[in-house]
Amino acid sequence: MDLPVIGLSILIAGFLGAFVHEVGHVIAARTFGLQVLSVRVGIGREIFSHTDGLGTRWTLGLLPLVGQCSFLEWAPAHARLPGLLNLSPLNRSIIYAAGPAANLATGFLLLFFLGRSNSFNFDLTAMQEFMLVIGGFSLLLGLFNLVPIPSLDGGRLLLVAVEVLSGSPIPRRREHSLSVAGRVFLKLASLVLSITLLSIYLDFRPFE
Repeated sequence: MDLPVIGLSILIAGFLGAFVHEVGHVIAARTFGLQVLSVRVGIGREIFSHTDGLGTRWTLGLLPLVGQCSFLEWAPAHARLPGLLNLSPLNRSIIYAAGPAANLATGFLLLFFLGRSNSFNFDLTAMQEFMLVIGGFSLLLGLFNLVPIPSLDGGRLLLVAVEVLSGSPIPRRREHSLSVAGRVFLKLASLVLSITLLSIYLDFRPFE
């Protein structure tokens, strides 16, 4: 595949990976009766939105490479649906882990079927190369989200583990501060990675 096709494949793989990830969270949340307020796939200007029959607002951003789910955090005792913090630590952990699990399952299945159809012949067709990109990206996205950094699912799982071991929930202000710090770290890491990849491309692209 040439560079524009690779770029388009990565963009599509990013959208599909983020969408599968958020759907995993939504399915787990609704299994426990948790109200899902919104699901966003992509960043930048909103180009599409839809509110489903359960009141969840789905939106698509201009650059569909990341996703985010918003849940009702706390509900009073008489409420019909619980909030996230009304759930047990185990149920919250399942919801947090469901996104990466959906990515890992999708990636493994795609690569498994690719291996079966290709019979380990490395001369791939265009469709098989596309499947390889989507499957590989889905695997990487699932593994990346399990890194124990606040604002990622792995960080949220770590906070739940700390809550269980300490016997009391982490104060919301402290959890919010950790999440902000995690997002800043991820943005800086993404910037450094983007500059590095651009530098590698400029150094090794063939001169015309």
